[in-house]
Amino acid sequence: MPYLQHHLNSLHIFCRLRALGFSKRTAIRLSRVWEFLVHPFVYLRVQRIPAKVVVRRRL
Repeated sequence: MPYLQHHLNSLHIFCRLRALGFSKRTAIRLSRVWEFLVHPFVYLRVQRIPAKVVVRRRL
């Protein structure tokens, strides 16, 4: 699981987007959306907390 957590980290996604040629502004926006949508499912599964509970709190 740590391998996936590393590669699905929003900072890692930001760096990959920049390497693909996205502008800094676009890469930041996409990595923020990525963190909002994917982060709860990747990191909270390790703690065995339902991700939908955390998503409801953020909204």
